[in-house]
Amino acid sequence: MRIPISAMACGLLIANLYYLQPLTPFIAREMGWPEQATAMLVPISNAGYGLGLFFLLPLADFIASRRLIGAMMAAVAVSLFAISLSQDWYFMAFATLVLGVSASVMQVIVPVVAGLSNSAQSGKTLGYLVVGITVGIAMARPLASQVAAFSDWNSIFLLSSIALGLFTVLMVRVLPSASEATRPQRQGFLSTMLSQKMLWLRLPVLRQRAVAQGWVFGSFSAFWASAPIYLASNQFGFGYVEMSIFALVAFAGVPVALLSGRLADSRFKNQALGYSMGSLYLSAVLASLSLVASPFLAIFLLGLGAIVLEWSVNSHLVLSQRTIFDLSPSHRGRINSLFMASFYLGGSVGAAFSVFIYLRWGWHAVVAQLWLMALAANFFEKCLMPDQNPKDLQGTSA
Repeated sequence: MRIPISAMACGLLIANLYYLQPLTPFIAREMGWPEQATAMLVPISNAGYGLGLFFLLPLADFIASRRLIGAMMAAVAVSLFAISLSQDWYFMAFATLVLGVSASVMQVIVPVVAGLSNSAQSGKTLGYLVVGITVGIAMARPLASQVAAFSDWNSIFLLSSIALGLFTVLMVRVLPSASEATRPQRQGFLSTMLSQKMLWLRLPVLRQRAVAQGWVFGSFSAFWASAPIYLASNQFGFGYVEMSIFALVAFAGVPVALLSGRLADSRFKNQALGYSMGSLYLSAVLASLSLVASPFLAIFLLGLGAIVLEWSVNSHLVLSQRTIFDLSPSHRGRINSLFMASFYLGGSVGAAFSVFIYLRWGWHAVVAQLWLMALAANFFEKCLMPDQNPKDLQGTSA
């Protein structure tokens, strides 16, 4: 039961970062807050998540997993409850920041649960966890919109708080307790940060996968940051209903995550990685064709491009994490912290740049960005490819 419960927990956790996106106009109207200030709640939660990735994930190497995961998931539940009661923007902004920081526990769960699996099955386990994450992202926006339509905007946060409270108990029950004999020795915060620097310098495989994944996720984020604005323009006239339906293409990432998990455990993992990187070019081709197609055909091409991007980012994520988690099991928390920080940085920069150039030059500029990011991802994947995996980690604090 550990894997399905963990996958569902990951889905519930990641969904909390997306509930706000379709709701900010309604929150601003109901609470009487400025629309621009209310929209800032979304990047605040993202900033919190980034802080959690970098500063809290390394703790997984020094604090018993069950205790750390239980505490962080409880913090998510409490912050969601606080958001549902918010009447003041500053109070909600603080609760949203705490939500983002504590929701990074999802990336503590992933290496811990993968590490508890048989080494020959860890890729398959990662696939199931990414399925949970994919479903959580795909369902978040339409679910938040529908719950708000039948109730109030804060109902989704209250319901999620209750669900996370229950899953906190379940996760604590299914995770094993670490004995004092097997628990890593504690070290100070500064030493932890310095050890991350040493890991980055001594693990070329980590650098390769992290930098390439940053470009892959950057391309994915660039598409999803600007495509909804493009589809809502006069050319297509999408409303909330049409947008929520279009967002369901994210479910296409479910089968590819499962398949990638199995391929990561097989001798075909290198070929699968090549297809993953090559599919970035296909998504750029589809986005380019949408420029000269009729509106109906353009929507179809953009949906197909979104599916291809979903395949690319999910397969590269599973295949990469399967590789880097095997580099040093005792450093998995810090390794995943560095990997996900690069992942998140690439996504944030890609999304921000995409919105800027779309508003200034239009969809043509975004298509050019998708081509450039596909080229960069493939270049760095090959340029940073190490000759062999390093085996000597002496001198890096355990």
